[in-house]
Amino acid sequence: MPSPIGHAIAGLVVHTLTARDEAERGSVLRASLMTAAALAPDLDLLFRFVDGRNHHQAETHSIGAVALAGLVLASAVQASEITVLSGGAI
Repeated sequence: MPSPIGHAIAGLVVHTLTARDEAERGSVLRASLMTAAALAPDLDLLFRFVDGRNHHQAETHSIGAVALAGLVLASAVQASEITVLSGGAI
């Protein structure tokens, strides 16, 4: 994905294609979580305003960053009491 816009579109596509029914497809919370997860690799673009360095394609595009983003997303889902795979709707 070449841009944050591409990442956001990919998150919305995943949201749409993996929804089990119209209620899930219409869930703003679920769409927001999917889009936020897809945008996570581009958060490094904001670091440029902090220290002036270009972090894009570096630290935040690593396996460690993917693991950290997955943990953060899993924690957000659990804290929101959202059930993704157990049959409940987001």
